[in-house]
Amino acid sequence: MEFWISQAFNGISYGALLFLFAGGLSLIFGVMKIINLAHGSYYLMAGYLGLTIMRIEDSYFLGILGAAVIIALLGIFMVRVFLRKLSGNDLGQVLITMGFALVFQDLAPLR
Repeated sequence: MEFWISQAFNGISYGALLFLFAGGLSLIFGVMKIINLAHGSYYLMAGYLGLTIMRIEDSYFLGILGAAVIIALLGIFMVRVFLRKLSGNDLGQVLITMGFALVFQDLAPLR
């Protein structure tokens, strides 16, 4: 019985994570008309930064707050510097956001 309860919670949490990714993608495309395929990499970097800040400062709250602020600033920078220049160019937006996704994945060390 413990196995099935564990699997149910795993399935629910995975479904919630997929919902977050899909919701973020549809909101960004629907509201801003920007195709950003680097959402998963933002979550990866936020998790890594949050964990790093928590280990350095020994504070869960500072880790969450610091990661949220840094990722928000990174997103604003990416939109203003790169994606606004490619407004209306869907293929260019896909290519640059996929490139950022690959860079973000390479920046996060494997542990």
